[in-house]
Amino acid sequence: MPWPKPFTLRKRVFALMKSMHIAASRELVSRLSTHRRVVALDSTDFTDVAAVVITVADSRSGILALLKRTGFNLPVYLFSEADHEKPQGVTAIVSGKEQEWLELEAAACGYEENLLPPFFDTLTQYVEMDNSTFACPGHQHGAFFKKHPAGRQFFDFFGENVFRADMCNADVKLGDLLIHEGSAKHAQKVRGESVQRR
Repeated sequence: MPWPKPFTLRKRVFALMKSMHIAASRELVSRLSTHRRVVALDSTDFTDVAAVVITVADSRSGILALLKRTGFNLPVYLFSEADHEKPQGVTAIVSGKEQEWLELEAAACGYEENLLPPFFDTLTQYVEMDNSTFACPGHQHGAFFKKHPAGRQFFDFFGENVFRADMCNADVKLGDLLIHEGSAKHAQKVRGESVQRR
């Protein structure tokens, strides 16, 4: 089930989050038309993919049950140039037409859009907007640490994103954690609902 989102910057570029791959049956890897990296089914744990394309033979091999067990709810496409009945767990059947590759890309984009939990999603968008605050030592994107050799090692160890995302807990654009509003409140609500479902 996708996460509902109150903070909307829909046409965002995933600058901080790399574009996820497409996993495909080994014989389909070179046949897919996509700007994304295509990886073979046996070389992924499915945490780095946004969609899966399988052959008819693979659909009978247990891969659909494996994908279901992951709980990732990945869009799964069956590649078949002949008419074929759509198995349970398959999103659609594709035969290699350009429009079908566009639909695959749309499904992969949709998966990425709905992947992140509410607060983390808002935080990534906030950091992408290049916001900066001077309330905490990690701010200024870690620039201060880079002025000393030990600080540079510290910065390189953690990477720039940890410093860019080190925001004040009372920043209203992120949703104030102390007065429970905005994205922080929404994240708490979603978490509460998921706990109740257990």
